[in-house]
Formats: sequence, C-alpha cells, structure tokens
Amino acid sequence: MERHFIFDTNAYRQLAETKDLSEIQITANELRRKEKPRTSKSLMSIVVSMELLKHFDEKDPHFLTCFKALTLQFFHTQTQDYGEANNQINFIPPINSLITQHFFNKSSEYLKYYLRIIEICQNSTINLNPTDYLKDIGDIKIIAEQLLHEKTEMKNNFEEFIKCVNNGVVDWTFFLKNRELKERLLKDIKNGVMLEVLAMSLLKRTHGILDLKFMQPGLENKFNDFMNFYRPLLKLNQSFFEKLLHGESALAYEGNPKWNTYNDMQIIAAACFVSYRGRENNIQAIIITGDKAIHAACAETYLQNNVWTLQKYLDI
Repeated sequence: MERHFIFDTNAYRQLAETKDLSEIQITANELRRKEKPRTSKSLMSIVVSMELLKHFDEKDPHFLTCFKALTLQFFHTQTQDYGEANNQINFIPPINSLITQHFFNKSSEYLKYYLRIIEICQNSTINLNPTDYLKDIGDIKIIAEQLLHEKTEMKNNFEEFIKCVNNGVVDWTFFLKNRELKERLLKDIKNGVMLEVLAMSLLKRTHGILDLKFMQPGLENKFNDFMNFYRPLLKLNQSFFEKLLHGESALAYEGNPKWNTYNDMQIIAAACFVSYRGRENNIQAIIITGDKAIHAACAETYLQNNVWTLQKYLDI
C-alpha cells in the first residue's frame, strides 16, 4: 500500500510555528525521508499554497508563520532534497483542474496559472529570506483575488439556484419563508437525491470550464465513478448547501469566513482524485487535518479512516 499525504493549511502552520526559520528545511527533509521507507509521500496542495501566500504582507500578523509554513510545504513535497538531480515536486491542483481531468482527461486553462504559483513558492522560499516574496508581490495579490473569485463562482451557483425557485429574485432568506420547499429539499438530502444533483452541477461546471456543450455523450461510467469516489466532497458540499436552506444570510458575502468551507472542499477533492487515480495500484490518499467538517464529510465513506490529525501523522 502506498500513501499520499495531503496537509491542509493549518497542519503546515502548526508544524511551522514552533520552528525557527533555520529549522524549516531540515524538518521538511526529515519528514520526507521518514515517509519514503513507508512507501509514502506528501503532495503539494496548490490551494494550501494560495491560502498561505494570501498572508504575504509584512503588515499581516500571520505573515512569518505563513512564510515558514509555505517554506515547509515547498521542501516537504519535493521528491528528494532540493538541488539534487532529477528532483521534482509532487503537487495537486485545485478542483477546477481535477474535475476536467476526471471527466475528460483534459487540463483546464487554470493549470498554467497553478504552475505559476509553484514558481512563486520557489521564488519566495528557496533562500529562506522572507523579503524575497516582494519580487512577485503583484502576482501574490492576484492569488488572493483568485481565491475570492473561485468562492464567488460557487456563490453564484447558489444564487442561480435561488433565482430558479424564486422567480428570478436572489433572496438568501427565501427558504425560511417557503417551508414547504425547504422541507422537500431537506427530504432530498436525507434520501440521497441531493448528492446526485450536486454531482450533476459539478459535471455541468466541468463543461463550462472547457467550453463544451452540456451534456457530452458517453459520460455515464465517469459520472457513476464520480458519485462513488467523490462522495466525501459531495457530502461536504451538501452540508454547506443545507446552511442555505436554513437561511444563512452571511453566505451572501463571499468574503465571509463561512466560505472557508470551500477550501475544505478543495482538500477533500484532492484526496478523492488521488484515490480514484490510484484505485488499481493500491494508493491511499490521507488527509492531515484537525478540521471537524472534513472529518464529518469523510465519515461513513471509504475515506473514513484516511483523515488523520497532525499528531497521528507524526506518531506514525
């Protein structure tokens, strides 16, 4: 069995905050060397990198911790010590590229942008000098905007759904006023229908990313696989949708902290993608997180035992 670890943002921050900057690369190399005999490796989540880069401003109180965390992530996810011959980085992109790969074996137009993020991570961390990020400050600001943009995409999907059932009007408290429809949708959640609806919405989103007419033929098996392997993602998506049904008006603002759940969805999507891709080679994706929502979404699925706390990872 081969294990591919995916650390969330807080896991890297927790590992890094107690370390001096001079210890970061040593720690990363040590972790990677201890993983190898156990047929394991860690993957660089681009979403986690983006989350950390968002704090790259010396006025940000979390800047130094995030700089150390990003440095740790960058060196930890190499195939070997930085600078050695044939060294590579093990990375996994956000969901927009994962779903286009799953359904159509194609990379989205975002992939080139994600590769640029890896380059920025290298520029910012390789010399262990926190001021090196300044050369890419323009792109780093764009990264923060991109994170907000992707949350906005999902918020827009919610708004389109509200408009469909509310005569074209966006009202985030609509379901509080329409108890009958709310109860019907909650029933769909309970009987599993909503998971399929959410899966279909992601399939439609995939067509939009690749500018394809919905729906392309011959996707039945891929859709069934998506329902099976991406069930943890769909469950978290569903629990977030349930907040909408209960009138969570704060969701009207994509900058609200409640939208950070979208980043959790990205981590789970990465684990689902790794599991599907490695299904015939006995590869397991392991998420390293203390996030309760991720643990809950993976419960009663094939990933139930594959969500570890940071302490469990370190103990093993």
